[in-house]
Amino acid sequence: MTEKEKTEKGFSKGKSTVGECMTSEVIVAYPDETLTVVFDRLTTHRIECLPVVDRTDQKTIVGFLTFRDIEARYESELTRIHSRRSFTIEELESDEGDLNDF
Repeated sequence: MTEKEKTEKGFSKGKSTVGECMTSEVIVAYPDETLTVVFDRLTTHRIECLPVVDRTDQKTIVGFLTFRDIEARYESELTRIHSRRSFTIEELESDEGDLNDF
């Protein structure tokens, strides 16, 4: 739920229950989707968390995926890639930031 939705649906109107404030059109992710696809969905809808549901039974939540989960995976992969790369002396001594180019 975006900040605007929170204001419009609940806090400013004195509503006090989850049912009165919740979004009923739930945006979900599926376990077989790529992180890129789900990241785009999160950013398009300006949300930070998605329920992950079974494709064959969409009422079954199998987990949750957050923006931070994707960010952590990205950072982990970058670290893995950087740790396996060999650098030349010229790259290490360069003042032009060539290490950021890969």
